[in-house]
Amino acid sequence: KYCPESLASRAQNDTRRKCHYMDHLSAGQTTGDDNLMLTSRARMLWQKSDESCDPTAQNGYTCKKTFRTEKNMDFYVADIENYWVILNHAAMQIEHNDRVSVIEAQGTLHYADGKERLMDGLEEKCRNAWGAFRPIPCPHLVKMDRSEGFSDTTGDHFKLKTILSAAGLDLDDIHNRTNKTFRENGVALRVDIEYYNTRKFNILQQDQRIAYRYNVFVDPLTNFEIDEIRPSSNLKGALSTERLQVRKMGVYLKFHVRGKFGYFDLNTLLIQGASWMTLFLLCDQFVLWLASNRFFVGDQRAEACRKEMYQVIGDTIDADKFGMLGRVENEVFEKLPCGHVTCCGQTEDPARLRLTDITTIFDR
Repeated sequence: KYCPESLASRAQNDTRRKCHYMDHLSAGQTTGDDNLMLTSRARMLWQKSDESCDPTAQNGYTCKKTFRTEKNMDFYVADIENYWVILNHAAMQIEHNDRVSVIEAQGTLHYADGKERLMDGLEEKCRNAWGAFRPIPCPHLVKMDRSEGFSDTTGDHFKLKTILSAAGLDLDDIHNRTNKTFRENGVALRVDIEYYNTRKFNILQQDQRIAYRYNVFVDPLTNFEIDEIRPSSNLKGALSTERLQVRKMGVYLKFHVRGKFGYFDLNTLLIQGASWMTLFLLCDQFVLWLASNRFFVGDQRAEACRKEMYQVIGDTIDADKFGMLGRVENEVFEKLPCGHVTCCGQTEDPARLRLTDITTIFDR
């Protein structure tokens, strides 16, 4: 539908161009950092050096433009969505000596709609493992069609349209900021390859088989293009007399391999447990402080809370030990949090009660 030969009805912002096929060497281009660019649109400019750019006194030793374009051609690469991308990667955890490659671990592709599909091929990559009490089966996931992607001994094979579908993208969609299609302007995709050996709801972590997952995201770049220069061997000064400039727009794939491996460690577990207990105690004390603070709960509630913290449960406290007159008979006071129900139990030694506690006793 993006070629003039297409019988599809023309839509708004229709930018049909002549289509040409290109092989993987011409359409595909690596950027030197293991990333890949697949061309969806190319613009070729045949240029010659401008003779007026010879530095002379007549032109004041200046040059406005070194090359002039004599011919150009702008076209789309036909059927770029059906080009295959082959990925081969590996991961290693040095401390626990875990090493795995793409042909050994089970891989899945995560789609934009939340679904996750299993790579077809090499089914032996997932073997039923035995836990402490029962066998651990392989996860039951829907396999992607072999025409979309598969795995073999050379790596994972994806069609470009499968990667675009995982990102929820169509090259003929119109970018909302440039008002041009992604096929025309190009787009950058981030492909995250995440290795893992932990799984949800597996508390005992008996299943520690290493697997990996592909996640594809659209980069916020509004376009992507690469310029390629093919100069002639004839030189004029420091420049070629003729050159072919190829400006490529297309799908730029940025690959990131990472991993998250989990292992049981008793020291870490004890430290985390102590940290959580400390946090719970701090939260409990903070809530009690809020409940008795006049600023947050008001004078009436704070006074009631302060009185509730001392409950009578039976016994004798000798107030004379604190230098006070009188005697409080048959009363034992236990300090309790606000809102708690008084229960029977041993009271504190009266000698350890503070003067403010005794004052509260007489208030009651």
